[in-house]
Amino acid sequence: MAGYEQFFKDKNSERYMIYGRVDMMIKHVREGHYVVDDEKLGDFYFTEGQQYNHTLKDAEWRKFGADERWGEKEYYCCFKHSFDIPERFKGQNVYYQVMPVERDWYHDTQFIVEVNGQILQGSDLNHQDVKLLDCAEGNEHFDIVLYAYSDDYTFRTKKVMGARLYVIDEMTKDLLYDLQAPLFTANCYDFDDDQRVYILKHLNEAVNLLEIDSPDEEVYKESVKKCRAYLDKHIYGKQTCEAVASCIGHTHIDVAWLWRIRQTREKAGRSFATVLKLMEEYPEYKFMSSQAQLYDFVKQDYPEVFERIKQAVKDGKWEVEGSMWVEPDTNVPSGESLVRQFLIGKRFFKEEFGVDTKIMWEPDTFGYSPVLPQIMKKSGVNYFMTTKLSWNEFNRVPYDTFMWRGIDGSEVLTHFSPSRPIDDKKGFQTTYSADLHPHDIIGGWRRYSQKDLNKNYLCTFGFGDGGGGATRDMLEYQRRIEKASPVVLKQFLNHQSNFLNVLKKIPKTTDVFRHGLENCILNSTVQL
Repeated sequence: MAGYEQFFKDKNSERYMIYGRVDMMIKHVREGHYVVDDEKLGDFYFTEGQQYNHTLKDAEWRKFGADERWGEKEYYCCFKHSFDIPERFKGQNVYYQVMPVERDWYHDTQFIVEVNGQILQGSDLNHQDVKLLDCAEGNEHFDIVLYAYSDDYTFRTKKVMGARLYVIDEMTKDLLYDLQAPLFTANCYDFDDDQRVYILKHLNEAVNLLEIDSPDEEVYKESVKKCRAYLDKHIYGKQTCEAVASCIGHTHIDVAWLWRIRQTREKAGRSFATVLKLMEEYPEYKFMSSQAQLYDFVKQDYPEVFERIKQAVKDGKWEVEGSMWVEPDTNVPSGESLVRQFLIGKRFFKEEFGVDTKIMWEPDTFGYSPVLPQIMKKSGVNYFMTTKLSWNEFNRVPYDTFMWRGIDGSEVLTHFSPSRPIDDKKGFQTTYSADLHPHDIIGGWRRYSQKDLNKNYLCTFGFGDGGGGATRDMLEYQRRIEKASPVVLKQFLNHQSNFLNVLKKIPKTTDVFRHGLENCILNSTVQL
């Protein structure tokens, strides 16, 4: 790259500057070449109240002013507008972005986006963009309805309403992720680590090949090809680490927490629609969701989304699991209540999806009754998964993979997902809503307690509580991590049932498996 070459020197100060240099180059590429055209949209119509597709015909609509503001605590309303795709967008992919002014995106703002009569996707802080077209012809017509909600708990201020269309350069998008994934990986290591030195050396050489300021677009594109080819040769496809992260998309939704049940129903429809949309864009995306109650809400309120979920289950992309009606507290309810959670939950999954669920999925419940292994085994449930015990302020449970023995001697294979950011300072706390990012993938492996027993751990990734699960960023990083590099563990998308079926085959011959821990935090015996 004329005038910008910087040759790598193996010195601490140089390594620090090289990291900053590559990061700055990524920003320049994004600002100068990522979005190639856009068009502001307006002419919104507005109606108050919570709406559904079948109620819109009776709604009273009015013009919404360009400078008018909307929203308050626990507030429902609806916007609609229509537009045609500009002729100049012909041959390009087209994205629709809700509220493109960053300062107006507070955590409370959430939408369901309906496109030409079909619920297409949720839109929130994590999913501001909706991909409308892969290859526009120009003049395509769109009628958009936005079912809007501002949250009671996180509401801060009223907002203006806006939207825009934009197109991106796909080659630049791929380049940005190709550079960012290893750069983030380098940041997982100390300055003097060989892994960091190796990555930065080759990233520096790669960006030297870029011609980002050339007035000739073809010169820039040719330099991008050379840069990506260099990255493929020196960074990607050189896997040496034996450890594996088995990753499954997830969006944990609290049925009752900081919002009313009617918003739980909407969060489920919004989040599940987002998952389905991203499955169209990323065919390799695999997703799991529990709680039969949420599926029943979607069946009642968004039947077209529910039918698409059923098809995704048949196609092997969507995993229904959890076995219970909701993810309940297990200390206060009676044994009869817990039995019925399994009875009604498993029956719903079998009748609606033809799936006999085998996993008790309780990532966000505080405490577990010692009768659960017995109830699970008698209910045909063989596995238990959580992360919540890691949220202990003082005591770290010493195992992540073990056989949980209940009061009557029944045992179930148990796995605590160890996912956590590598730079997280919260002691030993793990998460069921990981970011599919090098920081969390490597951080999870470092946190995993049974490395001598097993080289594979479960990572559930995606934003929860209406956050829509995985993002495009996560799925793009997944593609890069799966391509492998010599300094990050193997990672691939996998159903949790497949992961646990493999895990149960580990021979129980080590001292770890024979060790018993009495009176543990699970209030029963843990046998490994």
